[in-house]
Amino acid sequence: MRAECRPETATDSASARFVVGGTSVPISPSRATTLRSLRDLQSLAYLAAVPAVMAWQWLHGFSWLLYPMLMFLMIGVGVIHHNHAHLPIFRQRTLNRLTDLLITLLQGHPTFVFLPAHVGNHHRHRHGEHDIARTYRFGGDSNSMRGWL
Repeated sequence: MRAECRPETATDSASARFVVGGTSVPISPSRATTLRSLRDLQSLAYLAAVPAVMAWQWLHGFSWLLYPMLMFLMIGVGVIHHNHAHLPIFRQRTLNRLTDLLITLLQGHPTFVFLPAHVGNHHRHRHGEHDIARTYRFGGDSNSMRGWL
């Protein structure tokens, strides 16, 4: 499913529309600029889907169909966490802090800890000897499963 934002007509560029699977929804210019990118809608969908799937399983019991989906979504939340640390999803600080809180609740790993460890250390030392977040220390000069665990 591809999401895109495009002008409604060639002459009316201020009237943006969000198109998903052939369904077109108008977006006001102020809402269109709240997100840094419309691709962040996928991230927001993941962040909404994880607690929804968890709640469903809490209320209705374990589902072998939903559990792999939840694992896949949680890997996505880790990627969202990484990307959000580099470039926040929203233009407004308050919305970004709320997103930080949600990611923290979903992962159990606070964003305020991730930011200095990852951006301040990992990208500074780039898998070098002083990089406390490197995975290479667990098996040669490439990633290994022990590094992920």
